Amino acid sequence: MADGDSADCNVNGVPDECDLGDSTSTDCNGNFVPDECDLADGDSADCNVNGFPDECDLGDNTSPDCNSNAIPDECETFEDCNDNGVRDTCDVDALTSLDCNNNFVPDECEPVPDCNANGKLDICDLADFASFDCNEDGIPDECNLADGTSLDLNLDGFPDECDCDSAGVHFAFQPVAASGSHAIDGHDIYLDHGGQLITLEVQIGCWDLDRDGTPRLRAYQAQLDLATFASGGGPPIQYYTPTCLAHSDCYETVSRLTFCEDFGGCTPGYIDTRRPDYVLGNFSVPSVALSDAGVSFSAVSFAGVSEDSGHFQYGGTLLVEVPIEAHGTYTIGFLDEGCLIRIEDDEVFSPGKLTPVRIFVSLSCADVSNCSGNGECVAYNTCDCDLGWEGADCSNAMTGCCTGDGTCETVPAEGCAGTTVPACLGDTDGSGIDDACECATTSPAMVDVIPDAFGEMMPSIKNRRLSFSIPSPPRIQAIRVLFLDLPAPFDVLNGQQMWVGPPEQINESGGAVQPDQDSRSFTAATLQCEPFYTNWNAFGVVHVGHRGIVPEARYTVQTVDSQCDSNDEGTYAAALAIPTSRWGDVAGPFANGGWSGPDGRVDITSDVVCTLEKFVNAAGAPIKARVDLEPDDIDNLINISDVTFVLNAFRGTKYPFAELPEPCN
Repeated sequence: MADGDSADCNVNGVPDECDLGDSTSTDCNGNFVPDECDLADGDSADCNVNGFPDECDLGDNTSPDCNSNAIPDECETFEDCNDNGVRDTCDVDALTSLDCNNNFVPDECEPVPDCNANGKLDICDLADFASFDCNEDGIPDECNLADGTSLDLNLDGFPDECDCDSAGVHFAFQPVAASGSHAIDGHDIYLDHGGQLITLEVQIGCWDLDRDGTPRLRAYQAQLDLATFASGGGPPIQYYTPTCLAHSDCYETVSRLTFCEDFGGCTPGYIDTRRPDYVLGNFSVPSVALSDAGVSFSAVSFAGVSEDSGHFQYGGTLLVEVPIEAHGTYTIGFLDEGCLIRIEDDEVFSPGKLTPVRIFVSLSCADVSNCSGNGECVAYNTCDCDLGWEGADCSNAMTGCCTGDGTCETVPAEGCAGTTVPACLGDTDGSGIDDACECATTSPAMVDVIPDAFGEMMPSIKNRRLSFSIPSPPRIQAIRVLFLDLPAPFDVLNGQQMWVGPPEQINESGGAVQPDQDSRSFTAATLQCEPFYTNWNAFGVVHVGHRGIVPEARYTVQTVDSQCDSNDEGTYAAALAIPTSRWGDVAGPFANGGWSGPDGRVDITSDVVCTLEKFVNAAGAPIKARVDLEPDDIDNLINISDVTFVLNAFRGTKYPFAELPEPCN
């Protein structure tokens, strides 16, 4: 060990390879380093504090990881509505829980009731027609009758408000399927994008006008209103008419009567007489006709009349194409005067109720990378780019460029030969200089806030950082920090100033610095001697740490615009005063779902516990900027030493770092 040929990471006087060889130490991840050293060095996490690296708990199935994110499930906060110890989404994926409405919440936890006690959610009963909802209140009819919400005085098994003597014949337009991503809710269909083929059905119910149970229906006609096909945003919805040369090219000509029309396309719909729920049965003559007014579905029975089943029955199928450019809400309905029925004595009646279908189409900008996250999709493949971005997909970073004569030009971010500004603003004051290129005194910085133990918002004071944000409008600015009132030996810095340096994104996970796709990140910066100008408004809350930012001190933060003279105090924004908390005081009591701000004292149950929680990345732990206390130039890591320093502060140990920062000339 003395000559470095062997390591002794656990400092027990025995080479590591011997510890591993005689099983004094374990090496469950097979990296030839004792597990206790992996944990101490932060190379492995032990979020459940069982003494073994998490990757080993997962590898030998000691800990489950049902969502495959490499973190033991017991270390994460997740929804477990049925209290079975398994993440709800994993219950659904593994089919250990049903999810009939596909919202990734186990059916047994849904607040939606199962009023008929059949073990199936009411919304699912209605969706697959196991139950009916004739009054469209979202509750199965049998439950309305059972709880007295609806009456059934004629004992026909249906709520009286659905009887024909009050509602009349009911024609409804029902969405059935779509060729792309979609969702159906009653008579509404939601499309995630245009460019889809939708299957719609004409449904008919309640034709026994006197509700005497006598079969009466002999014929029907339901005509769709072509004018409603253009009711949404973008181009109108179109009938789907496959090209054809002969009638035989169009569906099945016997059971799905349709024709090859003169324009060379099939009729845009059909009536499938084979379906068991067909309103007239097999012995009828169906017809699908296309006219200037719309598509008409009709049929005449030649073998008796059809009995009213008390619920909707099938009357025809229409296929429509939603253009890729479509967006907004399309409400496709019936033509009032084109809908009627004929009963056995050849009396003709108009429907008492016509229910349209509503098609909700979300905008699609898939071909322009969904605006690259730098803009809003305002029309099909059309982006409204955020400030500072241009191009069809908002991927070109742009900036305003102030030239020496006071004009401003929008150029690529890397192509400004003058002074960059977030955007050109125009010359609104008539000075001959673009407003973005003039000196502007902006609003003062705003301190970060956090709820206290009573839920009231208070400044988020920290031990080793100053946390604040720069409000709108976006400007290119530098941020000055003045050392106002520091304790000894740092009081020699009082009256000096430094500047906030370039921001960087830091991993919020306690044991990592570099951001990754699985963890949140925050904006951090340190102090330097020269001004650094950027659009600080774009970074949200900035957490500034430096060896000159120490506990029990006071600082001020001010911004100055890039177009102003930093030597002119009159051009600075108003100063924001920010204090720091007592050494080791990082939190108050846990309340309202999180750790409240510093409370003026250091104790085990709040300060030590919350720092330990961050060390193990426990759910509900405070942010890293609150509990990262060491070394003198903080390292953006939460180590066991951070926990130890808080514990020592509880025991009365003073602030341990006394080395002053390098002075600025």
